[in-house]
Amino acid sequence: MIAASLVVIAIVSGLLYKHQVKLHEDKTRVHGVALTRALSGIEYSQLVFSTDKAGLIHSLIDVQNNEDFAYATVVDLAGEKLYESTSAGSIMPAATMPTEPFAWFGEHNLTSPGDGRQIREFFAPIMNMDQLAGFVRIGC
Repeated sequence: MIAASLVVIAIVSGLLYKHQVKLHEDKTRVHGVALTRALSGIEYSQLVFSTDKAGLIHSLIDVQNNEDFAYATVVDLAGEKLYESTSAGSIMPAATMPTEPFAWFGEHNLTSPGDGRQIREFFAPIMNMDQLAGFVRIGC
C-alpha cells in the first residue's frame, strides 16, 4: 500500500512538473511574439535613427518582465546589428533571416555561441516606406 502511494505521488509530481514547464514555455512564447510585433510596428526611422531608441526598446523589454530574456536586436537585411540590448552574459547568435514575405514573422531555436544555452528566438520585419528594411530579433 505504501509503495503504491509513493508511485502515485511520483506520477502526480512528474505530471505537475511537466505542466509547469509547458506553462513557462507558453508564457515565454507569448512574451516573445508580443514584443517582436510591438517593435515591428514602430516606424523604421524611430527604431533605427532615434536618439531615444534605447529608452524605447528597454521600456518594452522591461514591460515584458521575462526572466529568460537574452537579447533584443535590430538588424538590417545583411544581418548587421543596428541596435542591440542584451542581458548579462548573453551573446546574440548569428542567424539567417527569411527572404520570403510569408516567413518574415516567426521563431526558431538557436544555440548561444558563448555558453551553449538554447535560445528561442522570435523575429519580425521592420518596414521602411513599404519595403523590408530589416528585422527585430528577440531571444529568450
